[in-house]
Amino acid sequence: PSSPYISLGAPGGGTASSADELADILISNSDHQIRREAARALGDLGPAAAGSAPALARALGDTDVQTRRNAALALSKVGAPALKELRTLLAALKDPDFQTRRHVLMALCSLKPLPPAAGKPLAAALRDDDHQVRRDSAIGLSDMTPVPTGAALALAAGLGDPDTQTRRNCALALARMKRLPRAAVPALAAALQDEDT
Repeated sequence: PSSPYISLGAPGGGTASSADELADILISNSDHQIRREAARALGDLGPAAAGSAPALARALGDTDVQTRRNAALALSKVGAPALKELRTLLAALKDPDFQTRRHVLMALCSLKPLPPAAGKPLAAALRDDDHQVRRDSAIGLSDMTPVPTGAALALAAGLGDPDTQTRRNCALALARMKRLPRAAVPALAAALQDEDT
């Protein structure tokens, strides 16, 4: 991958930046364009940038929106070490930028299984203004083992979502629950009449 700001060379050629160097650039450089590129380059490294998960999580609070987007996307590619940054990822579900929230959910959905602490924030994200965030929140909940019963009412409410795929994902998550709370039954019964769900 090449960038006008940061060059990652192949072994034996060009200028090479290690993941550690890129992480330092990401959290310390004053130029937002360079921070953006450092986050993007770490994402390009994928699991090789696993040690940079703390710097990427810190970058989720960057003042530059594209840096936050790139950092969240990079966290979706580094693998299991991103799980150590769960608290920061869950807090970033409230980012004002919908694209950042989408990338944060990509990162969360890449971490399996998610711990129980993810249940409440994911359930809250089912009320997000962005349809893709709602879809992915339901997927994240359905991938949890077990699907948290505390999310049942939010998932049941999601069965009435205007977005067809969100409704389907909520139905899937409810179907995977070990025990469906009685309060969620009426919404599930109504969803059975929905041909798209």
